Amino acid sequence: MTDLSSPSRNSQTRKSELLFSGSNTKHSAVDDCKILSSWVGKDCCLWERIHCDSLTGTIDSLNLRGDYYDGGDNCLVGNEVNSSLVELRHLKYLDLSGNHFLGIRILEFIGSFNQLRYLNLSGFQGIIHPHIGNLSNLKVLDLSSNFNLVSNDMSWTFGLPSLEHLDLSWVDLGGAMNMDMVLHYLPLLKELSLYKCGLSNVDLGSSLNSSRILANMKHLDLGFNSFKNPLPRFFRNMTSLEFLDLSKFNLSLSWNFASLINMISSSLSELNLSRCGLHNTHLSSTHFNISTLSNIQYLDLSQNSIEDIFPSVFSNMSSLKVLYL
Repeated sequence: MTDLSSPSRNSQTRKSELLFSGSNTKHSAVDDCKILSSWVGKDCCLWERIHCDSLTGTIDSLNLRGDYYDGGDNCLVGNEVNSSLVELRHLKYLDLSGNHFLGIRILEFIGSFNQLRYLNLSGFQGIIHPHIGNLSNLKVLDLSSNFNLVSNDMSWTFGLPSLEHLDLSWVDLGGAMNMDMVLHYLPLLKELSLYKCGLSNVDLGSSLNSSRILANMKHLDLGFNSFKNPLPRFFRNMTSLEFLDLSKFNLSLSWNFASLINMISSSLSELNLSRCGLHNTHLSSTHFNISTLSNIQYLDLSQNSIEDIFPSVFSNMSSLKVLYL
């Protein structure tokens, strides 16, 4: 493989081979959509999807995002990530998401990019390798998956103290060890997406009540998991929360639902309570402090059991722009 870490190297070979290879065929990576069509000539810093440091000339950004999972055909196809990618040791930004990688797993060498600030491996599968926990400078991590991506132990997150954005949507986290401790060891976290992760109340530690937990959280997506009964008490600390998705959380059995929403709703602008088993009594003014709901702009109450008289709680929602019933 040609070394891309220096712009002085000649890169005249088939460019997709620089990043992807396979054991079955010599040329397993396909770039029919011409994502890498600009990768010609000797100076890789002039190629599209690559950015180099202006002082050192080393590659600090590699953006190969495709749109395969959005129904597009602008993507790379391959069945193995070439380990020579590790030579790009100055990377701060790496995005390999949205490509058709035919079962590629997250590889151990990803943990050697210790300068990374942004990592997007959405669409990979297998078990999340704990070496990702070596990326102590990481601020954004997206491992959301359309495949069978699993984490059996979340202790790898303990090494990511700078993380502000974590997206694990569709990752199988059901029964993962140390799941509740994620809330303790990521104090700077602002955005957390755990959509359809197979979680239950036990996984999030319903007894957690530390004042530091989620204090900076602005975006929290817990939709389509298996939560029941009381909401975890850490919700009361989320005074900065702007987006909350609790879709399919059976709130009809949650005795503390209204009180916790009242505590955090002063900052909320988007609230998704679709399929939560709600009916009119849950939305009555006797349960809600109506004044705290005045900042909500987007409210989804679809597929609940709201009927008869229109709930009066909506009458003071003066900022509301979108309402789904």
